[in-house]
Amino acid sequence: MKSLVIKVYINANGTLSLTSTSTIRFEANASDPDGGLKSLQFFVNGEPYGEKILANNSISQGRIAYGANWSPGSPGLYIIHAVAEDNSGNKVMSELAVVTSTTGDSNVPNVIFNKLDSLYYVGDEIVYSIDARDIATSYTDQTNQEGFIEEVIFFVSGEQTSTDDSAPYYGSWTPTEEGQYEIYALARDNQGNIGISQIQTVIVKSEVLNLEMFLN
Repeated sequence: MKSLVIKVYINANGTLSLTSTSTIRFEANASDPDGGLKSLQFFVNGEPYGEKILANNSISQGRIAYGANWSPGSPGLYIIHAVAEDNSGNKVMSELAVVTSTTGDSNVPNVIFNKLDSLYYVGDEIVYSIDARDIATSYTDQTNQEGFIEEVIFFVSGEQTSTDDSAPYYGSWTPTEEGQYEIYALARDNQGNIGISQIQTVIVKSEVLNLEMFLN
């Protein structure tokens, strides 16, 4: 039995600071070179977070992202990890990721991802766009500062692909491997609150397969 391979992405290089009302996404890739992946479970401060995510073995294991949205809910330090289990009952734990949360408010950015197609091919440039705005017209703190979007960050299966700091917000990505990918965006406002878009799941196939299907 070879080791499972897993890595957790939390939209930063292992550490992230955000407000307690923000929402981010955990992403993990896992594979078992000599067997089949059964499930993946995220943990927050040692406690299971959400339900076990059952493996999708219809596509090459290492090319599928398993993800879950998460909001801290309160200020504090959070330690995130994931555990993958294969079909023989063997388990392996990912490295730890650290999230620091400060007090936030309810004025979290609203992020709408414009719908993508469900199928693309290796080498296609996938261009995406989002609409983002701060829900509040102003903040009621001592500065009465108006809320605005400072930055939009685009991700593909947890890997940052591009950023945009002015509307309209656009990004692009060109897949180099077939697989199933999750594409989404985070928007951060001037108060440090982070909002997340809906998740766009796309399938990428190889051009060779596409040609074979055409010939048949």
